[in-house]
Amino acid sequence: MKVNSMIKSALLAWILTFSCAAQACTCAFAPLDTESARNAKDVFIFRLTQAKVKLNSDDERTGTEIIGQIKTIERLRGAKKLPEKIKFATGACCGTRLDVGEYFVAFVSDVGSQFVANSGNVMEVGGKYRLSDTRERILAVLDGKERLEDVFSRADRDRTEQSPVLPPCPRKALINSPNPAPSPSHTGA
Repeated sequence: MKVNSMIKSALLAWILTFSCAAQACTCAFAPLDTESARNAKDVFIFRLTQAKVKLNSDDERTGTEIIGQIKTIERLRGAKKLPEKIKFATGACCGTRLDVGEYFVAFVSDVGSQFVANSGNVMEVGGKYRLSDTRERILAVLDGKERLEDVFSRADRDRTEQSPVLPPCPRKALINSPNPAPSPSHTGA
């Protein structure tokens, strides 16, 4: 009988130890793939030139909202007047990582003066941007000659995805600790 309760206690301790590492997340957008790239009305290469942080809320999953300035390098399809501003969120769940100074390609359908970027419509094409090589690969995808998944590796397509930062596991307060930390009233000052 004691072995059974010891096993239950060990199992409970294991579950409590590792349960805090799980995090579920459902994004409102699908990851960037060949179909979404080809269906985009507007495709353009841009450089993020400036970014400012705007705190959303206390919700850690929402993260931080970023408002940025972009410079269009080349229009590959769509509207002649392309956006000059970009907005994205950096939350752990479905967040986007765009670094100032880097080059990206956007696959969007509704552009105005600003667009909302995420890892489902923007892909980094590198800081050492080579227009001819990247441009030709993107055009091959848009023309139906190549698949996005074949000409840009998974690592290339995932660089704009914010890696989830898991929250720390809750810690139990140390009760009856043999060496409690001194409180300000017990410092002898």
